[in-house]
Amino acid sequence: MVAKKIMIAGGCSYTDPDYITSNKDKDQTPGAWPMWPEHLGKKLDLEVINTGKCGAGNEEIVHRTMENILIYGDRVDTVVVLFSEFDRLRWHGITNIAMMAEVLISEGHNPVFQSKKSMDWRADMGLGDLAHNFFTSKQFPTLRYTYIKYCLEDNMRRIMMLAEYCKAKNIKFICGQGCTHFQFQFLNRLSEAGFFKAKSHTQHAEYVKLWTQNPWFGKLESEWKDNIIGWPFESLLSGYTFDALRYMGKKPFHWRDDKWNVDEIDLHPNAEAQTIFGNIFYEQYQKVYG
Repeated sequence: MVAKKIMIAGGCSYTDPDYITSNKDKDQTPGAWPMWPEHLGKKLDLEVINTGKCGAGNEEIVHRTMENILIYGDRVDTVVVLFSEFDRLRWHGITNIAMMAEVLISEGHNPVFQSKKSMDWRADMGLGDLAHNFFTSKQFPTLRYTYIKYCLEDNMRRIMMLAEYCKAKNIKFICGQGCTHFQFQFLNRLSEAGFFKAKSHTQHAEYVKLWTQNPWFGKLESEWKDNIIGWPFESLLSGYTFDALRYMGKKPFHWRDDKWNVDEIDLHPNAEAQTIFGNIFYEQYQKVYG
């Protein structure tokens, strides 16, 4: 009997097959509902290897996906990825210092977990203090431009690496951006509010230059944009993320409310939203590969 062909999926909590809701009053069973790769796999009649992991940044997502391509070899037919926030920084392969640390700090939170009072294991390792000290240092405002430039270039490089790797192995490739890719608007708000004294370098014109003038943008634009749902993700460049679709009520979500969240506490995409995510991937797959 010939083994069934495989679809490898990568992503963060929006993809994790063992996702557990953050609402402690709800069912804490891992994988309480099917995630988008499971819906897509059925449509494509492929066995699903879902490598999604809660909290994963894009470095981890790409590594886990590529490792499974090596493991399953010629059985791999398709790779699909829903990328995470661009500013999730992997720390020695252990965890990601996330999310947008500046925003959380301004709200009195630790950047690697929701409260400084938390007993999170990352707090015991001092990761929260490390990120907190970095983003609140007097030097950081003068380095913000370089920091954003690095985040954008590094993540586009990762997308390019995975796309070209799949091409070299004759594997079909489709990806999109799940979470909001980069919260540069919050950086400007913090500067205007006086959290940082240096002049913001992330005004619209400068931000667009960072996107379009980095060495990976043109290559992705010319060779891979049809394989990238919502490319180039940024609304200033007529792109979009999956979060933008569901939060702004754009098709195929149709209206804007909390219907697509797990509940008022857990803002992750719910079971119905996961079905729509799978449909979005399927439609793009059909456009590219027929």
